[in-house]
Amino acid sequence: SIQFINMNYYWLYLKEGLTHITDINGYDHILFIFSISCIYTLKHFRKLIYIISSFTVAHCISLVLATTNIVQIQPSKIEFIIPLTIIFACLYNLYRTRKKGIKMFHVEQTKNELLLVFAFGLIHGLGFSNYLRFILSSTESLLGPMLCFNIGLEIGQLLILVIGLGLNQFILSYSRFYRQWVQIQLWIVLLLSLNLTLQNIIN
Repeated sequence: SIQFINMNYYWLYLKEGLTHITDINGYDHILFIFSISCIYTLKHFRKLIYIISSFTVAHCISLVLATTNIVQIQPSKIEFIIPLTIIFACLYNLYRTRKKGIKMFHVEQTKNELLLVFAFGLIHGLGFSNYLRFILSSTESLLGPMLCFNIGLEIGQLLILVIGLGLNQFILSYSRFYRQWVQIQLWIVLLLSLNLTLQNIIN
């Protein structure tokens, strides 16, 4: 039936969004989520929602603007900038862990983090739009596919977040070296992001 065909059509774009953000071969977005969330555990999930919501709103805005060609930036420039946002987030959190130890963000103290993550979300949204425009045909309407693609991104983002927070909670439950564990994660993400940056320079 037509309804069944339409459901399959929208499911295709939802699945594309989900697989795009969770794709190990294109792991830059995964690294960014870890870079801003690895100082948290599952018990901090409600606090972290403010940060993640800022990222979500921002990349939704830039995804719409770029997919509709209101904003146009060369994909190569976006691919170069994205690893830099991850490097900055890692360095920022490494500085915080060195100076203050491991603390979750308090809602009343998150203004700078919210603004920073919002700005980075705009950049990552431009990266998402490059892929969405690639899979869209020129004759397709944008609203349905864009909405479903974005829902897929959010589902994938939450899955990555829950896995990371769950792992941190597990480590915290069985180890006294939580601060060192967080710093190890940040250094790994930082080095992987530096590698992405070098690849972009070489290519």
